Amino acid sequence: MLKWKRFRDRSIRQKMFMTYALLMIVPLLLISISFYTYAMSIFETRIVKSFEETNLQMISTADAFVGSMIKSSEQPFYDENLMTILAKDYSKSAYETFEKSMDFRYISDNVFKNLMTFNPSIDSILIYPENSSLIYRRGYNTTFNYKYTPVHELWYQQIIDNMEKPVLIGLHEEKQMYTKPRKVLSVGRVLVDADSYQKVGVLLVNFRVDQLEKLFSGLDNKRDVNQFIVDEQGTVIFSTTPGMIGKISRSLLRKFSRIVRTTI
Repeated sequence: MLKWKRFRDRSIRQKMFMTYALLMIVPLLLISISFYTYAMSIFETRIVKSFEETNLQMISTADAFVGSMIKSSEQPFYDENLMTILAKDYSKSAYETFEKSMDFRYISDNVFKNLMTFNPSIDSILIYPENSSLIYRRGYNTTFNYKYTPVHELWYQQIIDNMEKPVLIGLHEEKQMYTKPRKVLSVGRVLVDADSYQKVGVLLVNFRVDQLEKLFSGLDNKRDVNQFIVDEQGTVIFSTTPGMIGKISRSLLRKFSRIVRTTI
């Protein structure tokens, strides 16, 4: 009541000024709020659309990368000489050492070299033959860990259990090819003789992790974004957050609102 009395006591000029000011400020304030809300909505829509487009591009690229991994592991199946070598029983050979040396050279200089030329992302390749203690290998590093055997590794058992199907192995340490373990992403599969359908060896193709990390480099600066690749069981085999590797993606979907994901 006191405020209204003060307003009545003011001059006509003051009353008109306050009235016009009020009539101008309120609409301007409402317009500003409406414009801000509309602009933020447009801005958010554009961000979401840009993010979705980036996701699709990354998924497509990641799918191509994983597809090339699987394709690389298929090539040795079509090499009849390789299958013949892996099926050999060297104990029956009159020149065992010489024959082993020649076979080793063929696999390294032909099968492995061609495979690494076909896919430059390959870091190293190994074959663990069933009928021999030899380990056929080729990589960009000349060191080799003779004391290591992968037979007790979980991923090795997964390869054995899946027979000819490719097994995508998540980020892990390659301990055979290097005296100092190196992080790699791998695909492995059992090699089977086409005639006898007997297992003749285990193929392991290792890929450089930096090649895959480049696929996700565009979103590194967004702390609320996590990108990962899962296998057909839903297990994370690669992630920009290392702690996620090996976990089941279904439990992670509830924690992350924005996820770039591809499956094989």
